Amino acid sequence: MPLLHLLALADFAAMFRLVARHSRCADESCHAQPASCPQPTPGLASSRPAEGRVQNYSLSLVNAAAQRVALSWLEPNGQPRAVLELAPGERRALRSRTGDVWRAREVRGEARLLMEHQVGPVLVRDCGCADAPLVACPPRGAMKKHNRTERPEYEPAGWVNAAGVAVEVYLKTAACELLLQRVERGAQVALSSWTGQSFRVRRADDQRLLLEQTVGEVWIRPCAAPDHAASRRVEQLEGRVAELERLLAEHRRWTGAHVEKITKYLLAERRRKDEEQDQLVANLSRLEAGVGLALSSSSLEARPEGGGWGAMDLVSMDNTRAPAHQTVELDAHGGVGTDYDPPMMNVYEDDSLSSKHTMPRQTGDSAVDVGQNLSSS
Repeated sequence: MPLLHLLALADFAAMFRLVARHSRCADESCHAQPASCPQPTPGLASSRPAEGRVQNYSLSLVNAAAQRVALSWLEPNGQPRAVLELAPGERRALRSRTGDVWRAREVRGEARLLMEHQVGPVLVRDCGCADAPLVACPPRGAMKKHNRTERPEYEPAGWVNAAGVAVEVYLKTAACELLLQRVERGAQVALSSWTGQSFRVRRADDQRLLLEQTVGEVWIRPCAAPDHAASRRVEQLEGRVAELERLLAEHRRWTGAHVEKITKYLLAERRRKDEEQDQLVANLSRLEAGVGLALSSSSLEARPEGGGWGAMDLVSMDNTRAPAHQTVELDAHGGVGTDYDPPMMNVYEDDSLSSKHTMPRQTGDSAVDVGQNLSSS
């Protein structure tokens, strides 16, 4: 049966949804018990399901708190009606019905709420309960008939699956667990049981434990008094954490922007350096080409001479020796293509100085045409 139609009377269904919406997972949820020091559910009151669907419950209330508590029943208008008081460690049995709401408060002091319990099906949720390995009982035959002498009355036991996955209900014995029924998500199941019988509800996919319940038991547990100073301290720490998160986000934005700028600058510098290197390589290539052109235009054969002069045999442009044997000497203080004073070239015929020539200055990529200078003499 769907969760929205778990009981016919909308009154109780609405109250059940109200409790389910405001309750939170706690350690007690793993044992189908009310949380310690719960907050009262706004608008909650005792209600009844449709006629003929009301069930009787035998409750066993246990005061595990260190102080005396007052138990009250919430009327249909939500007002509490005092019923009894329980001393520390006292256990009290009482009869109740589907839809009843019970509250227990401290008798002295701040009258803090220690327990709020709605009688009826148990809400099954995935609250991260401590797991217990499944020890499955071997298959059994038909269940034994009810022995009215040992147990005069059945006790209702029911669960509503709000865990979001299919679950399985097991009967817990001393040695193993007996699978009773699978319950799909959003559905409910009702069984006939008796006070003190234990059940476990597990996920159907991996058999992880979600809830363990002992029928009829309701515990009233102690809870620490609220520490207002500690609460304020927690609020202050939460405020500081929020401020640090804001500063961290701002720092990340600032750092990201500057890293992007630095990256762009480094990439631009890298491109500029690459362009400069390419230009240098191109200039070097042109220089080598100019030198090679000069060497291929005139073939000069060096002949050692004394002093600071260099002597060479002159060969004509067409690689044939000139008719008259001529010797060329270059003044060593200058040099072809330098920025110093132009070198002097002396031309000898038969070891006699016949003429002097000033070598033109070489600039840029231009090469000296030695043959032209000689022919002009």
